[in-house]
Amino acid sequence: MLSDSIFYIPPKTENIQKAIIMLHGYSSNGNDLISMAPYMAKSLPNTVFYAPNAPLEVQEDVYKWFDLEDYIFGTIYERFDYLNTLMERAKPILPMVFNFIQFIAQKHKLNSNKIALMGFSQGGLMALMSGLLYEDNLLGIIGSSAIPVAINDVLKINEIKNKPNVLLTHGTADDVVPYLGMQINQNTLKDIGCEVQTHVVSGMGHEIDNSCVNKMIEFIQKN
Repeated sequence: MLSDSIFYIPPKTENIQKAIIMLHGYSSNGNDLISMAPYMAKSLPNTVFYAPNAPLEVQEDVYKWFDLEDYIFGTIYERFDYLNTLMERAKPILPMVFNFIQFIAQKHKLNSNKIALMGFSQGGLMALMSGLLYEDNLLGIIGSSAIPVAINDVLKINEIKNKPNVLLTHGTADDVVPYLGMQINQNTLKDIGCEVQTHVVSGMGHEIDNSCVNKMIEFIQKN
């Protein structure tokens, strides 16, 4: 079970109507993303924020959802093979995310369509796969600099249970998950019927800037 100990509940929140679950990237922890919550809460009243630590420890208070240590830069075909490997590693961890969604839903008496899932980098892949395979439709999925998802032998088209609305944010200068990754995500998700919005930041690297956060707020408000 993922821990709910990293959270932000605005002081004046009396009637909780929405929740945002944030999945951090590799070699990080929930505090990295929960730092956005106070700013987001100003425009998202009655919303609570949770950022669980991933289940695998890299070192003290630093975590990962799955291994990346064997990554070797190669041809584009070798990289696609590696994406399949990453999806294989991510898939067994998805039930932990599903259980956490259910836990937050029960804790705050929310329907699943009032819970958004946001993820950065490898947390982005976790969020995207979770949104497609979770039993109920969520408020929306946000993938920031997300490792691409694909329909393949790991994630089969007949396994998909929902086609959520998705926001993808990415920088053109990302040297960890190249901008091509966002284009792959966009094409994959549109091909299976998801409504996809994108926010591209020229010159931004592997990060989330203020314009991305503002776009997330707008996306959640509209959904």
